[in-house]
Amino acid sequence: MVHFFIYDADQTKDFIKGMGLRFSTPLSDEPSNRHIRFVSADGGIWGEPVLVMSGLRRDATDAVLTPQFEGTPTSDPSTWPTSITPFVSELALWSDFTLDQLSSEHYTISKRTNAGRAASFIPYAGIGTRASGLGCVGGATAGSVVFGLQGLVQLYLNNMSN
Repeated sequence: MVHFFIYDADQTKDFIKGMGLRFSTPLSDEPSNRHIRFVSADGGIWGEPVLVMSGLRRDATDAVLTPQFEGTPTSDPSTWPTSITPFVSELALWSDFTLDQLSSEHYTISKRTNAGRAASFIPYAGIGTRASGLGCVGGATAGSVVFGLQGLVQLYLNNMSN
């Protein structure tokens, strides 16, 4: 991650309205074992995997779904039910997530795929009152990156993306 900032203005009349920070991290886990999490101010956690197996219109079984919901490694795909394995490649790979603190009492989480013109976008994948400013992206076996923004609620009209 690289962050660089220069401020060269009249401090009595020029103000900074916002600043962005972008980072990327290599993820070596399979998409079904990659996860994103955002923490609310009351300690709740919104999270989901990058490849959401519950999106299948077939029963992926508790053996596959429970580890995904808990953020633990799923079993080897060769052990998954044959009723779902041919359809896994049709599921969306969610690559971008954004948390927007729109007011002091309301945030939304949106997500999209990185599929060019065929990209999917869900603007209200999650909602809540106050975000803590803490998030995490990573794998179930190969480590994660935790990131935070202090004072997210006090400085609402802010967002966190990954």
